Amino acid sequence: MNDNEYIHSATSHHKTPPGLIIARGRLKDARKWFEIRGWRLLPHDDRGRAILAWGADHAYLASPTNPKRSIRNWCRSVASWLSKDELEQIVATTIDPCHNKVWTHDQSAAVLEIGVSDREAHQLWFIGADNDPNYEHRLKRKREKNAARAKKSRGKNSSGRNPGRPALQLSGEARLARKRAQDAKRAKELRARKKAAAEQAQSDVAASRKNASRHITEIGSATEFSVTQPHCPSSAERLKRDGADLDP
Repeated sequence: MNDNEYIHSATSHHKTPPGLIIARGRLKDARKWFEIRGWRLLPHDDRGRAILAWGADHAYLASPTNPKRSIRNWCRSVASWLSKDELEQIVATTIDPCHNKVWTHDQSAAVLEIGVSDREAHQLWFIGADNDPNYEHRLKRKREKNAARAKKSRGKNSSGRNPGRPALQLSGEARLARKRAQDAKRAKELRARKKAAAEQAQSDVAASRKNASRHITEIGSATEFSVTQPHCPSSAERLKRDGADLDP
């Protein structure tokens, strides 16, 4: 196996970590958001530096093979106003093992200032929302989408007729006669069930009487205990047991 075959075999069986996918997806959504805001570069202020630090953490996670290069490329692409010392300071802070690089969806949205309406309008699915802490709006929107999807599916698979059995075309007298017949049938079935239940109850009572136990006063002999009177040895037996000779 040559080097190319080995690399292809290793990459085809390797599963991409979910954290890497999320990091790359968030960086892509962030660039889309920058274009929507009209930012060619990040603003040179506290907000821009906060976004820069957020992006550096995700650039680190997006390139496990060479995180330093990934961080430098990200910072240079969105903040070319950084000096060399500032860039190296960001790299050193980000690659520090004690530095927390985990961001939730809503924390990312808070840094980028993205709300529910922005997320829905521009399809920023890797980023949450900074104005929906309890997920009320997002869950409501999700239920609406599911209902619309289910309605579309039902309409696609529907035959066009009303649900249930089709109505019978009967006249007034025929409808009344049918109703009476159905009521009589239901009443007959109810009487049959009640009769069967009563017969089963009688059968259970007869079985219990047939196998009834004797009265408690008649089983005294069966519950008496056998008591053996203690045996008291005589004086001769005690002496013989102790080894004494009674013969003259």
